[in-house]
Amino acid sequence: MTPVILSRQQLDQLWEIDRSEIIDTLYRLDNGQLRAYREYYDVRGWDPHDRQVYTPIHEACYDRGGIFFAFFDDEQMIAAAALDTLPRGMNGELRQLLFFYVGAGKRGGAGGGDCLSMPCTSCQKWGRPASISRRSPTKTPSIFIWLRDVA
Repeated sequence: MTPVILSRQQLDQLWEIDRSEIIDTLYRLDNGQLRAYREYYDVRGWDPHDRQVYTPIHEACYDRGGIFFAFFDDEQMIAAAALDTLPRGMNGELRQLLFFYVGAGKRGGAGGGDCLSMPCTSCQKWGRPASISRRSPTKTPSIFIWLRDVA
């Protein structure tokens, strides 16, 4: 699959990605170590407030030069990532991965890694490391380990 750089008008399609997932493990920081613990959530779709809260954030990111990458299966967006240009970190040397999601039917394949590598590659072209923060607790440790190895 070939990534597509989204136009501002396509940002609404981010909410069409299949958000469904079963979360059965969360992580907490305990004495400097991530510790897994069991907790069950059956997530069906996006939180009703996500679109209202995050659409203006996505649009502001786009307006200041942020890049939104997406993968499509026919007309359906199946994965997306967004890289913000707003300087982060103590010296403004970091850029934030503002959005990253892979649809339920496409997780576990190469598409997610490809989608995540697009903003990381852009950061490297800018000579900047990426700052990754996530709301979803699943697979977080493996993503951070993967990013460490790619950087």
